Amino acid sequence: MLFLFLQLQFTVAAQSKPMAKVLDSILVERYNEEAWRFKNTAIDTARQRALMAIELATQIEFPRGVADGLHILGMVQWSRGDRAGALDYYLQALVIRRAITDSLGLGRSFNNIGNVYFAQENYDSAQVYYLQGRDIRSKLLDIQGLVYSLSNLGDVALKMDDVSKAKQYYDQSEQLARRENFVTAIAHVKGRLGKLSLQLDDQATAQKHWEEALSFAEQSTDRRLIASCLQEVVRLMMLNQEEVLPLQEDYARRSLELAAAAGALDLQTEAAMLLAQLSALKGDFKQVYYYQAHYRQLAEALVEKSKNDAITAIQESYTFERQAEEELAAEKRLGQQLSERNNRLLFGLLLSGILLALVLAGSLFRAYRKQFAFSNTLEVKNKELAARYADLREFAKIASHDLKEPVRNIGAFANLLQRKQGDLLNKEGQEYLAFILGGARKMNDLLGDLQLFTDLASRVKSTTQSIDLKPLLEEVFKKQAEEQGKPAAKLIIHQLQRIKGHPELLSILFEQLFQNALKFDKAEAPEVDVSCQLSGKSYQLQIKDRGVGIEKEYQKQIFDIFQRLDKQHFEGTGIGLAICRRIVELHQGKIWLESTPGQGSTFFVELPAW
Repeated sequence: MLFLFLQLQFTVAAQSKPMAKVLDSILVERYNEEAWRFKNTAIDTARQRALMAIELATQIEFPRGVADGLHILGMVQWSRGDRAGALDYYLQALVIRRAITDSLGLGRSFNNIGNVYFAQENYDSAQVYYLQGRDIRSKLLDIQGLVYSLSNLGDVALKMDDVSKAKQYYDQSEQLARRENFVTAIAHVKGRLGKLSLQLDDQATAQKHWEEALSFAEQSTDRRLIASCLQEVVRLMMLNQEEVLPLQEDYARRSLELAAAAGALDLQTEAAMLLAQLSALKGDFKQVYYYQAHYRQLAEALVEKSKNDAITAIQESYTFERQAEEELAAEKRLGQQLSERNNRLLFGLLLSGILLALVLAGSLFRAYRKQFAFSNTLEVKNKELAARYADLREFAKIASHDLKEPVRNIGAFANLLQRKQGDLLNKEGQEYLAFILGGARKMNDLLGDLQLFTDLASRVKSTTQSIDLKPLLEEVFKKQAEEQGKPAAKLIIHQLQRIKGHPELLSILFEQLFQNALKFDKAEAPEVDVSCQLSGKSYQLQIKDRGVGIEKEYQKQIFDIFQRLDKQHFEGTGIGLAICRRIVELHQGKIWLESTPGQGSTFFVELPAW
C-alpha cells in the first residue's frame, strides 16, 4: 500500500513540471497580448508587459514568447520615434522566428522591418521585405495582415511614382478589408487613396476618400485614427472651399479633444494650428490668439520632448565614445607592456640557451594570444563605435524628417492664409501671421543644425589635405557677410600657414565662427582679424572679433549644445559652437576663447601639424 502511494506521488510530481510550463506559457501570451493592446495608448505599460513576457519566456525556454515580446518592444520604440532601436528589436525577433519556423510571426517581422526602411526612404529594401510579408500572409490566409501588406506595397509604388501600380495595390487591399469588414483597415486604405488623389492634383476626389475614411474610423475605438482623419478632411475642405463652414470648426475641435484623450501631442499641435487658421479665415482674431497660444504651448512641449530625446542620444553617444577611447588606451598600454616583456624574454633567450628558449616560446605564445585578443577587442570596439554613430545619424535624420512635416504644414497653410485672406487681415492679424512663419523658419533652422551636428563624423575623409587658408577664409567670409546683410564687413588676414585638414569640415568651422562674429557686432562695417602660426607641433589659428563679448563664467558652457546666452536680442539655434568643437575634435585638436564683455572675443583653434 505504501509502495502504491509513493508511486502515485512520484507520478503527480513528474506531471506537475510540464503542467507548470504550460501555465507559464499561457501567462507569457497574456503579457504579450496586454502589451499589444497598450502599444499605441500606453507605451510605458506596453514596454513593461513585453519585458515581463520576455523574462518569463526565457526562463521556461519558450522562444515564440521571447520573439513576440521583442517584436512589441520594437513597436514601442517605433512609437517613440526611435527607428534604429525598433529595427534592432525587429531583427532579433526575426532571427528567433526563422529558427522556430513561426510563419505568422515572420509575416509581421517582414512587414515592420519594411516600415523602418520605408521611413528611411530606402524604398527598394522596403519593397523586398513587404513582398516577403505579403507572400507569407497570403499562404496563411492572414487576411488582416495581407490588407496592410498590400497597402504598404502601394505606398512604395507611390513613392516610386508608379501611380497605376499603387492604385492596383490599394484597390486589392480595400476589397479584402471590405470583405472581412475590418473598419480600421478600410479607413487606413481610404486615407491612402486620398493621398494618391491629392498627388494627382484631384482635390475633390481626395476629400471624398478622406470623408469615407472618417466614416469607417468612427466605427472603431481608435481615437488617434479618428483625429487624424478629421484633420485631413478639414485641410481638404480649406483647399476646396473659399468660406469657413461650421462643420470644419466642429471637426477640428473634435480632433483636438480626441488627440488629447489619446495622448497624441503631435496631433494636438496640428489641431490647434488648424483651429487658429480657421479663426483667422473668419476674421475672429481673439480666437486666433487663443488657439495660437495653445498651439505654442503644445509645439514647445513637442520640441522640448524631441530636443530631450536628441540630447540624450548625443550624450549617450559622447559618453560611449569617451569610454571606448579610455578602453582602447588601456588596451594599448597593455599591448606596450606585453611588447616590453617580449623584448626582455628575447634578451634572456640569447643568454640562457636552448632550455630557456623552450620556456620563452610558451610565454611568447601566450603573449601572442593576448595581443591577438587585443586586436579583436580593438576591432569590436571600432565596430560598436561606428554602429553607435550610425544610430545617432539615423536618429537625427528621422527626427528631422518627422518634425519637418508639421513645420512644412504650418508654412504651407500660413502662405495659404496670406494668399486668400491677406488683404482682409488688420495689422494685428499680419503680426500673428509673421509670428507663425517666423516660428516655422526657426524650427527648420534648429532641425537643420541638429542634423549637421550629428552628421559631421560621416564627412571625415580617410586622409587630410594640404589647405591654402587665404582663399578658403575669403570665400566663407564673403558669403557670411552677404547673408548677414553686412556687405561692408572687412576680413583682416595676417600671417597664415598652409595647414592639413578636411576642407569641408574646416569650411563649416569658419562659417560658424564668422557667422557669430558678424551677428554679435552691431557696427555696419564690422572687422574680423584672422591669423595662423606654427606653435611646436600644432597650428594655432586666432579669429578675433569686435562683438559684444562673453562673460568669463560662460566661456566654457557656450561650446555645449543648445546653449544661447542672449535669446531675446540675437537669433540662433544654440548649436553653432557645439558644431565648431566637434569639428576641431575630429581633427584631434582643441578650441577655446578669451573675451572681454563689450570689447569682443578671440577664438583659438589648435590643430595638429600632421
